[in-house]
Amino acid sequence: MRLAIRGSQGLYLAHGPPDVTQDVNFPSEKSSKCKVMVFSRDGNRFAWANGSVVRMVTWHPDTQSWEESIIGEALERTTYMQFSPKGNILATWEVYAKRDGVKQDDLHNMRLWCTVSGKRLHATTQRRAEGWCPQWTEDEMLCCLRSPNNEIFFYEANNFSETKARLSLPKLDSFFLAPRGS
Repeated sequence: MRLAIRGSQGLYLAHGPPDVTQDVNFPSEKSSKCKVMVFSRDGNRFAWANGSVVRMVTWHPDTQSWEESIIGEALERTTYMQFSPKGNILATWEVYAKRDGVKQDDLHNMRLWCTVSGKRLHATTQRRAEGWCPQWTEDEMLCCLRSPNNEIFFYEANNFSETKARLSLPKLDSFFLAPRGS
C-alpha cells in the first residue's frame, strides 16, 4: 500500500502499514505549497500541485521505479484534481478568475490532460467548484462534462475533439453518470 504524506518538509510517499517506510524512489518535492494531491484508482499514478506546476509520477513495476512528468503549462492555482477510472486522463480545476485583456480561451480553468504524453486534451470553463469534475463510465468509453451554459456534453473513448451528444436543461444544478450499465 502507498501513502502520500505532506507536511512542512514537503511531500513524500511511503509504503505500509504495518511498517511505514519512505519510498526512496519517489522524486523529491520540498515545496510546502503542495495543497492538492491524488492517486489513480490502481495506485500506479500519483499527481500533486506544488503552487507552480502539476507534477505526476507513474509507477513501473518491472523496473521498480517512478517516471516523472510535468503536466501541461503553469497551473499555479490548481485546487482540485481527479484521475479518470483507468488513469488515462488527469482532470485539473483552478478557481475561475476573469482578467481584463485576456482572451476567453485563456480563461479556461478546467483542463483534461493525457497522463501518457502530458498534453492538454480539452479545456473549458467551470465557474463553480461544485460539479466541476468530469464523470466517466468505468471503462472510460463515455465521459460527461458540464458546460457553463446548463448543458451536458457527452464524449466517447476520451476523444474530446468531437461531442457525441449534448443535453440542454434549464437551471441544471448537478448530474451523475452511472459507472456502468446500459
